[in-house]
Amino acid sequence: MTTMSNAPVKLADLSRMKGLIFAHLNINSIRNKVVEVYRILHEGNIDILGISETNLDELCTSNMYDIDGYTLLRWDRQDHSVRVSGGGLALYIRESLISDELREFQDSTNNLEFKCIKLKITYVVAYKHYRLLLASHL
Repeated sequence: MTTMSNAPVKLADLSRMKGLIFAHLNINSIRNKVVEVYRILHEGNIDILGISETNLDELCTSNMYDIDGYTLLRWDRQDHSVRVSGGGLALYIRESLISDELREFQDSTNNLEFKCIKLKITYVVAYKHYRLLLASHL
């Protein structure tokens, strides 16, 4: 994995980062790489991992690729008339994150496969002056 500066990043470095961690792999078939994906997700403390070229189809059940602590969303290539191997997209999303698939922004035409999700992040800040807190207990 590399950062924008193309400097190598180690999984241990990622696991020490604060905030949400997103990563992407062009995996060229996930079929024999689930153990490696598991290691990347857990050792790197990745929140969302996008994977391209999963090479999965309807014969591959999702439970074969489930990873504890993550929700798997996958979009297998549907157009088998394209005589190009590969294709397919997947997202591993940490189970504690709430997400929705945005179907209106998805396309698999013109030889471009892309999918969108919306993350729900809730942020609350509150304050009650200590004098008001004390007064409510008198």
